[in-house]
Amino acid sequence: MIKDYTKYLQQQVRSIISPYKYLLLAFSGGLDSMVLLDIITTLRNKYNNIFLRACYIDHQQNKLSNQWLQHCIYECKQRDVLFLHDIIKININKGNFEQNARNQRYKKLLSIIQYNEILVTAHHQNDQVETFFLALKRGSGPRGLSAMSVNQLFYHSRLLRPLLNCSKIMLLSYANKNKLNWVNDYSNYDNSLDRNFLRNDIIPLLQKRWHNFCQNVTLSAYLCLNQEQLINKLLDNIFSNIVFYDGSLILNDILNTSKIYYLAILRYWLIKKTLISCSYKKLNIIWNEVVLSKNDSLAKFYLSNFIIQKFRNRLYIHKFSNQYKDFCSKTIIFTSINNYKKILLPLNLGEIIFLKINNINNKKLVSIVKAPVVTDIVSIRFNLKSKTLVKLINTKHHITLKKVWKLLSVPPWQRKIIPILFYNNKLIAAIGYFVTIHSVSVSNNYWYLYWFNKNKYFY
Repeated sequence: MIKDYTKYLQQQVRSIISPYKYLLLAFSGGLDSMVLLDIITTLRNKYNNIFLRACYIDHQQNKLSNQWLQHCIYECKQRDVLFLHDIIKININKGNFEQNARNQRYKKLLSIIQYNEILVTAHHQNDQVETFFLALKRGSGPRGLSAMSVNQLFYHSRLLRPLLNCSKIMLLSYANKNKLNWVNDYSNYDNSLDRNFLRNDIIPLLQKRWHNFCQNVTLSAYLCLNQEQLINKLLDNIFSNIVFYDGSLILNDILNTSKIYYLAILRYWLIKKTLISCSYKKLNIIWNEVVLSKNDSLAKFYLSNFIIQKFRNRLYIHKFSNQYKDFCSKTIIFTSINNYKKILLPLNLGEIIFLKINNINNKKLVSIVKAPVVTDIVSIRFNLKSKTLVKLINTKHHITLKKVWKLLSVPPWQRKIIPILFYNNKLIAAIGYFVTIHSVSVSNNYWYLYWFNKNKYFY
């Protein structure tokens, strides 16, 4: 007689989702997501404290996908669940198909999820074992081997996997006991895909020999997760001493440490800045070719859509974008500037916010300039020539803009996108960096300027 896992699975799901009210279920219509849909709607009907939406993502890779869509529509309608569906196109010739499909799917879900919703998926224990093995194949450390988490951050929201500690047998038992209908994707039997090969050939063989194999692998993944969390907590305690205010990594204090230590620091810094976990191989390349390069070197490393570069014994990571590649001398002219409270900059460079002030004692000098008069033509310019002469406030001589940037330790890739304020043809200030002698007011009428750009240091 097959054991009934209905109450057990309902308890498991309720324990994970109970803190949350609004849920978005990633729904394929397969066995796993059908079980989760049925459990959540049962809990909703019983406790009346859950608002559920379900979303079906069509990968357009199977001729039966429209039939699966109709199945999902029907099952959601039967349970009074708001159903959404969308389409993603996957380039099957680009890189790893499975990874590409997953990334595109989560990207689409991110565009659908509402600000107060939590994403829920039907990953279970067998999926966890497969993920563990795939990480093992790649030579991953504790972070990779920790596989998936029951509850984790998902951009501005969270991602829940309430069935993660439940086996496939439990789900199949629940589905049969509760007479559920589900679709079968026959591409799951295509062993040319790594996950299917593990699922169909390898893991059943291991489970047959060692009956508790999947549970023990899940335990190993959990222990790896604990170790990773402990390491991160220890690194957090020292991070404030080795990360500069602009987010760059100060290299002097870690250059002479052990390899285990400096690679752990580098990897953790990259995760915090990009959410990307680097392989051991990539970390070594970054360290040897960028960190250990000469200070005047132009060495760089591309990581997804980021560039890692070194400047004056600090390591920076900034977004790579073709729109800044040819960012030539650009000028924005403003009229009736005194009516503005903020100035929107081009190319997602944020905005300049300004306040009219009389007392400048408590403000940063680099952010204070005289207010323009009615006859002044106010403009913001970018990417000035490096030979432009500048006379800073409280200095005797003119120096080139290139020398000013060097004195301020501004990396070359940041210089072209810094907004520079002009009145007529007089350079007043590089906002947030320096002011010139032309910024002084005889009428004691000043502006306090602030360049608000959340990505300011990462271009």
